[in-house]
Order: sequence, then structure tokens, then C-alpha cells
Amino acid sequence: MTAHASQEAGGRDVAKRHWVGVASHEHVRRAVEGGFFQANHGKEAPLKRVARGGRVLFYSPREGMRSGKAVNAFTAIGTVADAGTTPGDWCCVAGSSK
Repeated sequence: MTAHASQEAGGRDVAKRHWVGVASHEHVRRAVEGGFFQANHGKEAPLKRVARGGRVLFYSPREGMRSGKAVNAFTAIGTVADAGTTPGDWCCVAGSSK
């Protein structure tokens, strides 16, 4: 997952950040239905920077994780409603998507 912070004049980061994640379309659909997103293959530290009001955009290269037809499209967008990580789930952040 990559973060892109909006910047004010003078180079200071503003509060809201924009995140881009890459996941299979199947995983993105499950996350949208559940109101969360998972990312970073268990690396919690970068996800602790996710904050309420940030935007999340997901790109799906394929339908399944290692199989299925090519999708090659952005498949979900949302706003972080409540940030927080859940051990064992990588990251679960409620938000609105689609």
C-alpha cells in the first residue's frame, strides 16, 4: 500500500492522505461488502498512518489472487470512517466504498 499526502504551499502535509492498494477483485469485493480493507501482508506499521477522512483506492490486476481473468482496473474507492488495525487481520478499517 502506498500513501500520497496532499501538500499545502510550503510542502507541509495536510491531515488527509490518499492510499492506493493492489488486491485481487475477489478480495476487494469481500472488503467492500464487509466495510473494511486489508493490506500490507501483515505489516502493521504503515497502516497505523491511516487516519479518518483519508481516501483509499484499490487496483485489481486479476479476478483472483493468482488466477482468473485479467481485470486491470481500479475496483473500489472509499473514505476512511474509523482507522485502526486488528491483529491477525492485517488491517481492518471501516469506510464507505464503491
